[in-house]
Order: sequence, then C-alpha cells, then structure tokens
Amino acid sequence: MERIEDKSSSPFSTYVQELNALIKEGDLERATSLLEDIPTEWRDRRQVLVPAAIVQSQNGNCAEALISIKAARQAGAHNPRIFKLQARILKNLGDVAAYAETLNTLIENFPGNTFALSQLSLHYFSLNRIDEARTCAAALPDTEQWQAFRLSLEYRLAIARADLDAISVVLNRILTESPVLPALPNLRATLEELPEADREDIFERISRKWPDMKGALKARRISLAMKQPEHDRIEQAMTLALGGQILEAQRLLSGLSATTKMDSELIGMLECLPSGDTLRRLAIVDSGDDVVLSPKGNNGTTLLVFTGLADKAMVPIELVDRFCAAEGHSSIYLRDAGRSAYIAGVPALSGDFEGTLVALAALLEQYETQKLLCLGTSLGGFAAIRYGIRLKAERVMGASAPTNITSDFIANIGDDRGQLVARRLQRSFTAGQLDLRPEVAAENGRCKIDLWFGDKYPIDANHASYLSGCAGVNQFPIIGFDRHDSFLSIATSGGFQEFLRS
Repeated sequence: MERIEDKSSSPFSTYVQELNALIKEGDLERATSLLEDIPTEWRDRRQVLVPAAIVQSQNGNCAEALISIKAARQAGAHNPRIFKLQARILKNLGDVAAYAETLNTLIENFPGNTFALSQLSLHYFSLNRIDEARTCAAALPDTEQWQAFRLSLEYRLAIARADLDAISVVLNRILTESPVLPALPNLRATLEELPEADREDIFERISRKWPDMKGALKARRISLAMKQPEHDRIEQAMTLALGGQILEAQRLLSGLSATTKMDSELIGMLECLPSGDTLRRLAIVDSGDDVVLSPKGNNGTTLLVFTGLADKAMVPIELVDRFCAAEGHSSIYLRDAGRSAYIAGVPALSGDFEGTLVALAALLEQYETQKLLCLGTSLGGFAAIRYGIRLKAERVMGASAPTNITSDFIANIGDDRGQLVARRLQRSFTAGQLDLRPEVAAENGRCKIDLWFGDKYPIDANHASYLSGCAGVNQFPIIGFDRHDSFLSIATSGGFQEFLRS
C-alpha cells in the first residue's frame, strides 16, 4: 500500500504558501528575497520553479523565467497555468512563432482552453489570418462573455478594413445583442470618424446601457492635477511627480504587478523630472483646451508642441512643460481638434492652415520669441515638421513622426495603423499635402529636423528613412526599441533636454 505523506504543515509547504501569498499581494521584493534564501534541496521542485518563473518575469528577467518554466515542466508541472505564463513571456519578448506554438500546445493538452483560443484568435487577427481568427473564436463557449469577445473581434475587423458601415453595424449588434460590454479598443476615436448622426445615436445608446462609459467617451482631456485619487496608478505617479513627490511616485510605480518596458521608462523619466525649486516660470495646468499657453518665459525661446490623436505628447503635456519651465522657455500646446494632422489648421485659431500660421505667428510675437523649437509626437510630428518650416523654426523634433501618409506609401511600408483616419485624410487632401519630402527638400537644411524612432519598429523607421538625404534631417534610432510611443525613451535618455537647450 502506497504511503501518503501529509505535507500540509511541513516546512516546504509553509515556504511555498508564503511565496505564493507574497506574489498574490504583489510584494515582489520580499518574494525575490525569499527565493534567494531557498534551501538548495528545494530549488528543483515544481512547486518552487513555477512561482520563481512568475517573480522572474515580473522583475523583467524573462530569459531566466523561461529557464524556470522549462525546468518546472521537466519536474512534472503540467497545468494550464504554466503554459499561460510561458505564452505571456514569449509575447512580451516578441517571439511570435514560439508564442503561437505555446498556445497551440496548450489547446492540444487542454482542449477548449479559453485563454489559448481567445489569444490565438487575436494573434491570427494581427497576422490578417481572418478565417483562422474566426475559427478560434467560434470554438469558445456560447456564454455572454465569449459572445462579447466574438463581437469585439468583428468590431476590430471592421476598423482594420476602415469600413464605417461595418463599424456601425457591429456597434448596433453589440447594443442589441450583448448584455456584456465587449472590449472595444479606441472606441472614442472610432466614434469620431462616424457620421455625426450615427455617432450621437450610438453614444447615447451606449451611455444608457453602460453608464460608466459616458465619461470615458466624452472626457478626452483631463488635467492630471484635476484627476481624482481613484485614477490609475501611472497617472497617480505622474500627479505625485508634478507635485514634487518624486520618491512617492517611484514607490507607487514599483508596486505595479506587471513590470513592463514602459513602466521602467516612466520611472526613468520621473527620476529626471525637474523639481519645483528649479523652475524658472510657473508650469501649466492643462485646461484641456485645443490651445494651451504657458506663462511667458524669460529667455526668448518658445517651444511649440503638436500633440497626437490622443491629445497628448505621448505623455501628458504637463510633464513636457515641466522641462520647458526649468529651461525658462515659453510654450504653446496644440491639439488636433479637426483630426486633420493639422493640415486644415487648428479650429480654435483659424478655419484653415494659412490662418492658423498667422495666429501662431502672433502668439510667438507676444512671447517675444527669438528662437522657435517645435516638437511633434506621432501624427503631431507630421505637423511639427510642416509648421516648423513655415514658421522658421530653428529646430524640430519628431517623436515617431509619419512623413508621408499617401495611400501608396503607407501600403508599401505596411503601415496599417489608424486606417480610419488615414483613409479620411487621403479622401480629404491632395497627395502633396500628405507628403512632407518636397517641403523638407526645398528647405535645404535651414531648419534642423531630428527624427527619433525605434530601430526595431520598422514602420516608424521607414517613415524616418523617407526623408534620408534631405539636408538638415538627422535620424536618431533608439537602439532595441520596438514600439511607437518613443517620447518616454527620448526624455529618459536626455535627448529631449538636449533639444530644449540647443
């Protein structure tokens, strides 16, 4: 007869329980310390290797985490949890093939696993393998949750095709058929692309059915200083930092359960954020307006900032202004209310591009501007280059800036981002208005243009490369960076600060 050992109160069992409790609480520091002190004879047990992999991955040690997962599986760990963890790590590492293989292995070992089916569906969707994406989604249970997931997938497909009619149809299906609110990425921006009557009707119906959505769909621009305590931790950290509580902000971020590259960059930016006693003028409080003006600086330099479609400079403009205030620069922050890449101007200043130039020139004169710098992030970078040239800026910084948004160019480089906006711009403006190279080439190097981009993010790299050979254009690839949202990395490296001091 096999002997059954009661380990419920053994030292090893107590150790494992404490380790898992610390992980659940998000106390990575103590969990890491506990793992470092583990007795040698326990190191190769699956009950330790699995939590060790979790801690290692959350500490950013993905390679070590994968080694622990492999050892755990060899030691007998065989449950969905270990496969899910491996899949998440591989996804974060960008190993697409191994990620898909892990999901398929999970399905083979645990048929019908909803995590694997849903993630594989989204994976196939990202590869434009639509039939396979739908097949995986169809295999999910016929419950409210997964019905909502399938509708969410159809919503994403309609956006990818830039099909406004299909978007309206699926949103109406969601309002009619789904008691659960599906994941609807970029819903606020998507609604703005619909005809006004459709937009208002869908907004009102969503607000009645899911009242919590009303604020999220309307409040696009809320100052960090006006945020309530319950807003998310990253925004809380920014608010603390703006109030000079840098250490408190860092502690708050260090307690996040998921440690990502962006979190690390934000912590780095907060570490170099100028303190209140170094500011040479008052910093702005973002009013949420289309035009936000700082107090006048004291050195004759003005920074003109063109935000992207999210009405931010990849970070809240209050963070950007902190650096400007420390230099003593005046600053002007613009938002693209017309969602035209500023080609049609800024409606709060003028009804067209030329009138906006005149209005901006008047603001610069009020600031007694002797030197103009322009910053543009994402689609705002496109405008920063064009306006910078016309306003005789000395230097322009584009953070992941597009340089050509004609249909042929973006198709050739595989730029399928923001198709709804891109296609509307292509319908509304001429090819010449969507292509910056002729204007940059004609400038012959008078205006210095710095293009920052991730060298591992081909779309942004191709946009920057398009202006190669034009005098005055300098390329700043961020080594190993594989995302679009580059401004945090630029600030953390000191690139933005150097730009302000140029």
